[in-house]
Amino acid sequence: MSESAETSIFAFPKLSDFNYGSWKTDMKVLLMEKGCCQFILGTEKPCSEGASDREQLAYELRKQRSYTTIYMGVERKYQALIADTEDGKTAWDTLKANFEVQEPVLQV
Repeated sequence: MSESAETSIFAFPKLSDFNYGSWKTDMKVLLMEKGCCQFILGTEKPCSEGASDREQLAYELRKQRSYTTIYMGVERKYQALIADTEDGKTAWDTLKANFEVQEPVLQV
């Protein structure tokens, strides 16, 4: 499969060795558009106990969408990093831990 075919569902390149900074911003915006960004930020509240079956299903579908969107937005060689979870926040945090450059701490 060519690179253009692999990225055709996204308006931005999949996560690769050198694009984490721009990918993170693009993915966050895509998750906002899909209504599931709150899951990766950890701000989504669970359904209340009195939620209807329809509300619970909608919640679960949005939660799954947060993970599947991230998974599909990662180059195949890095999907193994997040293949053992189905949780968007866990996947997001795992990718952050593996790709985000840590700034050195200056001690005074």
